Amino acid sequence: DRVSLMLNDIPALYTKSDACGDLVVKFDRADVKGIVEPGQATLTLYGTLVTGMEFAAQDTITVK
Repeated sequence: DRVSLMLNDIPALYTKSDACGDLVVKFDRADVKGIVEPGQATLTLYGTLVTGMEFAAQDTITVK
């Protein structure tokens, strides 16, 4: 369910499938900048599948 997608607590602004069929999700840049600082940041993408099952995926990124 694309409407349920959140990055930490930031809602998705835009979703689409790319040419390979992969999901592309965009979030407000200013909102994301507000939750990260230079160095390491751990972000969590979560939402609900169309079946009703909840999911979460987490990764640590380097912020420059």
